[in-house]
Amino acid sequence: MDYGYNEEQLLLQRTARDFLENECPPSFVKEMEFNDLGYSPEHWRKVSELGWTKLAIPERYGGGGGDLIHLIALYEEFGRALFPSPHFPSAVQAAQLILAAGSEEQKAELLPRIASGEFVATLAYAEAGFTYDPAPKVTTAAPNGDQFTLNGTKLFVRDAHVAQYIVCTAVTGDKGVTLLVVDRDAPGVTITPTPTLAQDKQHAVEFQNVAVPKSRVLGQPGEGWAAFNKVHQISVAVQCAWMIGAMQAILDMTVDYAKTRIQFGRPIGSFQAVSHKCSEMVVMVDGSRFLTYEAAWKLKEGLPCEKELAMAKSWVSQSMESCSYEAHQIHGGIGLTWDYDLQLYSRRGKLYEMTLGDVEYYRQELAEMAATGDLTKARY
Repeated sequence: MDYGYNEEQLLLQRTARDFLENECPPSFVKEMEFNDLGYSPEHWRKVSELGWTKLAIPERYGGGGGDLIHLIALYEEFGRALFPSPHFPSAVQAAQLILAAGSEEQKAELLPRIASGEFVATLAYAEAGFTYDPAPKVTTAAPNGDQFTLNGTKLFVRDAHVAQYIVCTAVTGDKGVTLLVVDRDAPGVTITPTPTLAQDKQHAVEFQNVAVPKSRVLGQPGEGWAAFNKVHQISVAVQCAWMIGAMQAILDMTVDYAKTRIQFGRPIGSFQAVSHKCSEMVVMVDGSRFLTYEAAWKLKEGLPCEKELAMAKSWVSQSMESCSYEAHQIHGGIGLTWDYDLQLYSRRGKLYEMTLGDVEYYRQELAEMAATGDLTKARY
């Protein structure tokens, strides 16, 4: 089966590459590490004008009418350039969750603002002490008249400092998972930055008796798990695409370095040990691409894809770590210096390798599926 991009998706990818090569050189990525926002509002405006903030939102809500494969094509280029922006939590996670669980009124109100880039949204679901299980355990939403009272703390919330909306998961009694859209500036919301190795903008968000109107509950209280699980799967596929782009950039810069670095009177790439490392990186990058494409295609088509997603995230995360390691072995100590770009990719690669489930988490998923004889369902 052909898992390649169609003409429209290839055009999107070429446009994204041209834009990012001009607008997002490594010097800009380094600059944004010390920027309070973590991204450029001017770039965000341009990205919105290009239609990337509305890419996977239906046209009737102000979107571009694209699908998951469009996002995969775009995120390969985002990963290649390490593009700093709140696109992933806003235009992917929050938008897709509103689309999956919201009422027509909620979609009509919220999605056009996200699609236009006017508002930034984010998703808050991770909690302390529960490894990679995305289900909420501590954060609660208690009914209180015509509103819910939200209490709890969410960790590693991306770009919460610039988000107007925080889509939060919470437990409502014994009814299950409830999805709530919370205004960032609502009384009782406290946002605290969390320093990270990647120097991205993650935060702890504490909710203390936050009043959330029932009109801001997505779907029915206690029935949000199916929609969240679907968006979790989309997030995994898109994140794998980001890592593929980053690995491709690592491979390209490492091959270029091996061709130009002279040692013992010859390029180091001519030595068998170095060339074998590069060939291993090629296998990791291409293997990651094929596994991700298959999982994304099945997810888009509505086919069972839990096994394929677990295989993709496990393999891609492991490959991201291995590619970074091999690249640093070839570059030597200079690859860790500020002047070289490799350290930008290896630091961010570690972040993406660990989020949404690491290698061991998804291998355990596969082991449990195999043990039960059902390779189509995962425990989350």
